[in-house]
Amino acid sequence: MKGFLKFLGILLVIFLLLGLGIYLLVIYLTPKSDLGIKYSKQEAETFLSENQISTKSTECIKECSPKYSGIVIIEKEISNEVGSSLINKWYEDSRNAPFQNAQMKVYEDGTIEFTSAINVEKLSNLLSISTDIPQNQKKIVLDFVKALGNTFPIYSKGKLSIEKNNVDLNISSLNVGPIPIASGLLTEYKGQADSYVENRIKYVNGLDIEKLEFKEGKTIFKGSIPKEFEYGR
Repeated sequence: MKGFLKFLGILLVIFLLLGLGIYLLVIYLTPKSDLGIKYSKQEAETFLSENQISTKSTECIKECSPKYSGIVIIEKEISNEVGSSLINKWYEDSRNAPFQNAQMKVYEDGTIEFTSAINVEKLSNLLSISTDIPQNQKKIVLDFVKALGNTFPIYSKGKLSIEKNNVDLNISSLNVGPIPIASGLLTEYKGQADSYVENRIKYVNGLDIEKLEFKEGKTIFKGSIPKEFEYGR
């Protein structure tokens, strides 16, 4: 009887260790999802109103590309809360905005952390209007992310600066769903990522970034942006 009880005790310890190992593995593989940034629709709307920027959403059937008009000159320091709020308002307004429940956090040294849930349908819409990405690469991306479900978490960390519309993006860490992307791939595709952002800047009429930098916990923007944004839904 004592031998049987000892066997049960050992078995219980093994199961406990296995359970702890699985729990720690899940924690390790799950991207960081809360950066502690509070955002709200009101903060985004207040920022847009103060800078005389308007946004609207219209129903669309075939042509759902966003439209931009007018110009507003802006030189602003933007808090993490306002920056995150603006990203989430974009998600709410546009069928091409994939970032849901997004948080962006800028640190004192200029490092940026970003976390969000990615809406796969909206990501597909965004890729459909991105003419600067080869069709075969779009298919690879969509085939990969569709395996992760209708939405999946994303986490990234790195640094970004833009001067006279020239982009310098350095991603040091990127998790897509539970999968960490190898640092070698991040380095290999840096040039392509820079070019993609630069082409997005050219795509937006009225957007001219004289300087965009991140430091001391803030986003600092100097340049012009469209006065009116019209999104298809």
